[in-house]
Amino acid sequence: MSDAMFSQPRLRRKCLLTIGGLVLVNIIVWILAAFAAKAYPSLLGAMVIAYTLGLRHAVDADHLAAIDNVTRKLMYQGSLKARENGQDSWTPPVCVGLFFSLGHSTIVIIASVALACTATAIKDKFEAFGDTGGIIGTSVSAAFLFLIGFINLYVLFQVGQELRTIHRTGEYRYRDPLEEMIRASPDTSSADDSHGDGIVNETDNKHASETDNKHASETIKPEASRFQPGGLFARIFRPLFNLIDRSWKMYPLGVLFGLGFDTATEVGLLGIAATNAQAGFPTSVILIFPALFTAGMSLIDTLDGIIMAKAYGWAFVNPVKKLWYNFVVTLMGVVVAFVVGIAELLGLLAEKLDLEGPFWDFFTMLSDNFGLIGYVILAAFIFTWAFAVLFYKYGPMKDLERRVAESGTV
Repeated sequence: MSDAMFSQPRLRRKCLLTIGGLVLVNIIVWILAAFAAKAYPSLLGAMVIAYTLGLRHAVDADHLAAIDNVTRKLMYQGSLKARENGQDSWTPPVCVGLFFSLGHSTIVIIASVALACTATAIKDKFEAFGDTGGIIGTSVSAAFLFLIGFINLYVLFQVGQELRTIHRTGEYRYRDPLEEMIRASPDTSSADDSHGDGIVNETDNKHASETDNKHASETIKPEASRFQPGGLFARIFRPLFNLIDRSWKMYPLGVLFGLGFDTATEVGLLGIAATNAQAGFPTSVILIFPALFTAGMSLIDTLDGIIMAKAYGWAFVNPVKKLWYNFVVTLMGVVVAFVVGIAELLGLLAEKLDLEGPFWDFFTMLSDNFGLIGYVILAAFIFTWAFAVLFYKYGPMKDLERRVAESGTV
């Protein structure tokens, strides 16, 4: 049975509603900021800085790595659910980045409220708590990225093997290990995603044909049994991998990532600076800063998730295209996950243990410039997608697609 196509009209409508809602929120926050700036003109510059910090932090390397990899996982989950329920179309997730940024912003808002209400009275204690939160947040971030990296490394190895097999035989008999881990989850048998983020369409085709199921099982070669739900890799990683099976579950992950307190401290210092600049600023005015920060970060992180969903969606047109794009993007995902995870971990060790030398200074520099690394990663993902499309269109992949179609194995 061929892959179900993602629903372009539903995707377009959902993207417009999501982005439109965020733009409206940004406008409302800036209207409130304008009223505050009218009463306290000296705050306008700090407001612009807070919003800019949110826009910049949205492209930090750990944000992009987490959002892009989870989007890819949910794309596979949606495609699998649609096929199992005989549905012709499904809607990709578009709120992965939104929920992640909202979770991250929760820490910023809580920290800012604490600082606005107590001013400098607890500054020293709060900074000490921030150090502890930094260790927790960075450790969670690095551990999550290593998990994603190892999963993608396994998938990359299997996809590379299958590409070589297809080139040699012209037959497509591949069962994606990433798909098998998702299939192994008991939740994937249910098409109900009313609490999730647009995984399946509302089409009421609940029964896939027995012929299609029989054909699908016959096209799996015997050695592919290691991909089945009872396989070793699936048994090891299934509980961890299926922790995030809905977009909203990125919210608690964002909260954990936010415990690093790098952004919370920035916004908190803005609140303290504003309080010291002119005595008597009300708390409601100080909280404009985290609101601006959150609005900017949520907009950019949501756009990143939507762009990745649309880019991944291109690959679901046919199995060969899916396999090729899977290989290219998985390779990129492995590199990004491990580079960012290692940079975070070694940067944390260098900072907390006061390690010095060219090696440790390099990773300290990387951890201090995650915003710049994020821009590089974003550009690399765009370049990778463009390369995959052009190589598929003008390279040897078209001939491979024709050979597979003639073999009748898809």
